[in-house]
Amino acid sequence: MKSMFAAIPNAVDSKISQMAEQTPILTNKNKKKIIWCGRIVHNHKNILFLPRLWRQLERMHPDWELIIVGDGVDRPLLERRIKKYKLRNVSITGYTDPYPYYQLADIFVLPSFSEGFGMVLIEAMAFGCVPVVFDSAKVFRDIIDNESDGFIIPDMNEKAYIKACDKLMTDSEYRQVLQKKAMEKSKNFSIDKVCAIWMNLFNEVLDGK
Repeated sequence: MKSMFAAIPNAVDSKISQMAEQTPILTNKNKKKIIWCGRIVHNHKNILFLPRLWRQLERMHPDWELIIVGDGVDRPLLERRIKKYKLRNVSITGYTDPYPYYQLADIFVLPSFSEGFGMVLIEAMAFGCVPVVFDSAKVFRDIIDNESDGFIIPDMNEKAYIKACDKLMTDSEYRQVLQKKAMEKSKNFSIDKVCAIWMNLFNEVLDGK
């Protein structure tokens, strides 16, 4: 019996596609920036993992920068943790347009305990940011091909997460290969392609009547 359910992804804002097409993104990369974007809440975003991650990475890569784009109720808690670890080269932008930061960044980290579809992930990939995520949010398997256009790290394996980021930060040629593949993958979620999926579904329903 044919399933009565269909899963259709959200589509990337056409503005992103236009910016990506008009901007020579990869030539502007190698800015040595890692970005996180979202609501600063620890409950499911695992936001306090970021200071622990950066405490390790900045020792290995002192010329890199972590940019936290967003705001939320746990921002004071995050700021205290950053201060406690005496972290350098880390900034919090507050609520702002993330697109300019996607353009500058090479790597996108999203260590959430759980996520929905993860639109910020696809948006970052459209701008050539290589995603590194935990597998706790199983939905990422529908977006990322592990070690091809990003990294899916075993659930809460912090050592493996740090290792993946370190590899991307160290090997610029490898990073650029994944950046190009991430940009190509994001095109699967364009307005045109997602609309086509909807139209096919509507046609199937009508044909079945």
